[in-house]
Amino acid sequence: VREAHSWAGTASAISMSLNGLIIMALPAVTMFHIEKAMEEEKEALEKMPYDEEVREAEENEEQRKLMYREITKWQHLGVGWRSLMIIANISMSFSCYLVMGASAMCFEKFTMKDNIEDDLPNGAMSLIKFWGWMAILAFTFATILLYIFDKWSNLKTDKAMKQLGHSGMKKTLSSGSEGDVEIGGDDKAAGRVGAAVVTTVAAAPVRNDGMT
Repeated sequence: VREAHSWAGTASAISMSLNGLIIMALPAVTMFHIEKAMEEEKEALEKMPYDEEVREAEENEEQRKLMYREITKWQHLGVGWRSLMIIANISMSFSCYLVMGASAMCFEKFTMKDNIEDDLPNGAMSLIKFWGWMAILAFTFATILLYIFDKWSNLKTDKAMKQLGHSGMKKTLSSGSEGDVEIGGDDKAAGRVGAAVVTTVAAAPVRNDGMT
């Protein structure tokens, strides 16, 4: 069987090389045509009125990003959420280092020229060794923890945005030594919103799970 498919290794290398070239070329070609279109239609684009609904949506999204960034700062997280993030980080790192640094411990040697029936008598699942399953388990566990954190942080952000919305989205929040920063401003300094952002919702956590 291996002799009949001796060409597979060469074909695989050629295919991977072509695939890499295409992946690298596509973004460059795309950017070239975008810049060309923008240059040719520059005057028309400048005369085109800005969509106010889009502008408002972009401003709201920017405000939400600032709020999310502040809420998820390490110093604003409770002990429970910090512990969750530490465990998730350790699990993900363990999985990555195990697979990348000790792949021989995780998987049986198998190439494009090999055959499942001949080289894996116990079936395709025997390709994964014990430590391979441990890496998969650690990766899955970390992904679940990160998903939980993401859901919580988004719920917390939505709750904070609603509270700020009741005050017209122009609530000035104290930021300690950095002074007062107004959420929704165009200045880049808005990115330095202080810890008081979190106190807006600290007294009303999203859910009583003991982690806030």
